[in-house]
Amino acid sequence: MSLINLNNLGMSFGGQDVFDSVTAQINRGDHIGLVGPNGVGKTTLLRLINQQLDSSSGHVTRQPGVKVGYLAQHPEYPEDQTVFDEVFSGLGDLKTVETDLRQCELDLQRAEENPDDDPERLYNRYADLTDRYELLGGASAEAKVSSVLDGLSIPKRLWQANMSTLSGGERNMVGLARALIGDHDLLLLDEPGNHLDFSGLEWLENYLIESPKAFIIVSHNRYLLDRVCRATWEMMRRELTIYGGNYSFYRQEKLLRQLSQEAAYKRAQKEIGRLQFNIQRLKSWANVYDNPALAKTARVSEKRVEALEEVERPKGDGKAVKFRFLTAPPRGKIAIELKDYTKRFDDGFELLKEVTFLISQGEHVAFVGDNGTGKTSLLKDIVEDGAWESETLRVGKSVQLGYFSQLGETLEAKRSLIEEAMRMTGLLRGNAADLLHRFLVT
Repeated sequence: MSLINLNNLGMSFGGQDVFDSVTAQINRGDHIGLVGPNGVGKTTLLRLINQQLDSSSGHVTRQPGVKVGYLAQHPEYPEDQTVFDEVFSGLGDLKTVETDLRQCELDLQRAEENPDDDPERLYNRYADLTDRYELLGGASAEAKVSSVLDGLSIPKRLWQANMSTLSGGERNMVGLARALIGDHDLLLLDEPGNHLDFSGLEWLENYLIESPKAFIIVSHNRYLLDRVCRATWEMMRRELTIYGGNYSFYRQEKLLRQLSQEAAYKRAQKEIGRLQFNIQRLKSWANVYDNPALAKTARVSEKRVEALEEVERPKGDGKAVKFRFLTAPPRGKIAIELKDYTKRFDDGFELLKEVTFLISQGEHVAFVGDNGTGKTSLLKDIVEDGAWESETLRVGKSVQLGYFSQLGETLEAKRSLIEEAMRMTGLLRGNAADLLHRFLVT
């Protein structure tokens, strides 16, 4: 059964086309991976499906009553809401019904204490609210919320924390939990695995594999797409191409299509060369012998050439990021050394205890562990407090630290890209522009 139809969708911003003539159908239970380079319009397409944007052309048709859940890349929340309550709110009407039920209980208690009140109306309302609460799965709601929070490896110490206290990555995980728990027919998930640890990612994979809901997932994690998707949509050069399989099938099928197109193009070019040679001969003979039949044959061959010229050369995947590290030869052995480093918070919570390790110059190290175990906190402490003179966080004397945060918190969002590139690198405008081009930012 079709849930949503995309009919010749086109989208442009500031006169620049993002995509054009996108036509597709989303059926109940479809598991779709949406892939393509950055900037081709994947997030824009999700927002059109979610009716957050109006298309420049074409339209989205949604079946009546279809419920759509959407996880944005950078979700926003009420600052005074707790993590648990924010995820619980994903259950929709259930939270409202629960609040009304608790209020009705208080009203009944007051009515029973006052002999002049007639509680019959309140009893009827209480019965209606109880029926609705049970129908919406209220009895198991808190257990369901706990299960999802546990599955995504959101630490229990955060469940009652305010959303305003969370990091960007933690807020993204809460948004994912809220989207998954809702009673939706279609889920739109934009990079859902970016901030999950290994156990959380494994749980998400199993959840999506077993889910009867339809979903479209945008991700650059090919292993996730391989496991959970049964179809792949590719956004490329303002077009949407649909493949009937997971990511590995898509890559193989795309390669086969490219090879077939390349062979067809070469055959067409070879045939065009042969025909053009014959056309010239036929025209010459037609003039010499004044033969209209030969001229007619030449015109037929010219139409054949026009048809063959429509066979397009296969297009590649586009440019790749190009850069290289320009660093001076390291001096000394130590890159980073920690000795008995401990991190405690004001409330007495001990995140790290007596951490000791040595990273030598030139080593390549992966830093892994469950969410909430202090990986990001330790990196930030090294960047902010590390120094050659430090007894616990020593950074090599000749070492220059570069730091890339989870959500680009060091960037100033109000600046233009070229201004921010100049500010952060110290480069002149032309060199900063060249740097952005190397990372495919035009």
